[in-house]
Amino acid sequence: MEPGMRLLDVDNLDSIRLVEFSGDINVEYTILSHCWSHDETTPEVDYRSFCMLDYDVEGAGWRKILKCCELTKAAGHRYTWIDTCCIDKSSSAELSESINSMFTWYKNAVVCYVFMNNCHVMQLPPLYSIDREERWQEGLDRAIVQDVETFTDDRWFTRGWTLQELVAPSSLVVYNSDYACLGTKKDLVVLLSHATGIEERYLAGEDIAKASVAQRMSWASRRTTHRIEDVAYSMLGIFDVNMPLLYGEGSKAFLRLQEEILRRIDDQSVLAWGLKEDGRHLSGVLADHPRAFKDCHFIVKHDPSGAVLLRTPYNLTPKGLALYQRSVFRMEFLKSAAVSMTEGSAYDEHAIDLDCYEAGPAKSYQRHNMQSRIRLMICHTQGSWYRSRVVRHSVRKRSKMQIRVGIERIVYVSTTGNGLDHCRLREVVHNDTAAPRAVLDVSAVAFLAILVTGLLYLILIARSWPESYVLTTALVILTNRLLGDGGLFITLLLGVILAAAAPSEHSLWST
Repeated sequence: MEPGMRLLDVDNLDSIRLVEFSGDINVEYTILSHCWSHDETTPEVDYRSFCMLDYDVEGAGWRKILKCCELTKAAGHRYTWIDTCCIDKSSSAELSESINSMFTWYKNAVVCYVFMNNCHVMQLPPLYSIDREERWQEGLDRAIVQDVETFTDDRWFTRGWTLQELVAPSSLVVYNSDYACLGTKKDLVVLLSHATGIEERYLAGEDIAKASVAQRMSWASRRTTHRIEDVAYSMLGIFDVNMPLLYGEGSKAFLRLQEEILRRIDDQSVLAWGLKEDGRHLSGVLADHPRAFKDCHFIVKHDPSGAVLLRTPYNLTPKGLALYQRSVFRMEFLKSAAVSMTEGSAYDEHAIDLDCYEAGPAKSYQRHNMQSRIRLMICHTQGSWYRSRVVRHSVRKRSKMQIRVGIERIVYVSTTGNGLDHCRLREVVHNDTAAPRAVLDVSAVAFLAILVTGLLYLILIARSWPESYVLTTALVILTNRLLGDGGLFITLLLGVILAAAAPSEHSLWST
């Protein structure tokens, strides 16, 4: 059963009144999305002011309500919902219930009216695509380009609460500051996507639950709220989670949101924040603000084909986030060890592969049947495990059938990083312009190891059991298919040992 809500009855515009509905709402209603005014000279009409008729009928707050009611009545509907006057914010219980239900209310509305108070554009051009290189501006009049920029720079796109008000309704109509219609969500989907970073398919009605947690967090990375707790509370519906409101807890609200996501959503991309941060520094495994996800637009949950990703089980405990670290005998594990040795073992840095990867614009690894998986690096210090950084890790796409051999252990990674304000690892710059260092390339070491071992393998097989050429070749191919380059290396090494131990009378060179 849905929670009750108050609606404005617009049947008589000269006497607009509030009507309370309890339980399931079986009437059609419209809903308003706007930015609150914090200017004392033009205050909003709140619940108390509306009931006491204590408001300025010429003020911007009342004109906004009246215009929404007029649009509702003109569209043939009787009820509308406006957050300023339909919620009694003096009741903490009602406020908490309303915020936890708000996404559903916007989703169930027949239409959402968006009022952009700072947008004076009268008309927007029909654009079919906008590229990041700004090539879309070619051939357009400068005034049209300026209108587009004015629209996408409106304050409505920067507020935390308007995110759910954009993605939840199936029908949405946008109006400028003079209440002139600029278009529907369908008409403006390209511009809305450009302004918000949300993929067009999610604005066109596809279930946002298909987007990874990191992607949805990135949608809010550049948005702000008047109260710091609302950063988290405004995103409850985006992740379909509920939690009590505790105004006064500050940034802890966002930590509670991430903990609730970990409990309810099987998606490890919530740990993939800070992807493009330079250097390494210790912190808790959870982010302190959505802005940490600003570079996570292309982080997806897993390969849709179910190809390669080895899942890392996790569990939220009082000791921290329990992650299962596997030491897998694969070439990727050997590479990780080599990286640690070349960059200094003083970091005591360990890798945990997350069940998510980067699937953005075409990259070289995609053209070579590779995937850029996300790897969480953790460090042990002061008796606890802490997050060090998040890096990309290219892995080869393979079949669904895989065999993994390794050692597993549970590590408890701190969620907050309390007590580490002055504990920092030395910076390491990873770019092509850095000064050359006397270290071996890890991929070259791996290639040489397989090449040398393979040559020894062929030589020793040739002098031992020539009859087993077909069998051994099939074994090598099968092992490489199932276990990857690391499995190939181990197979070749075992072959060298077995062939070297073979009796000499089986040699091709014996007489």
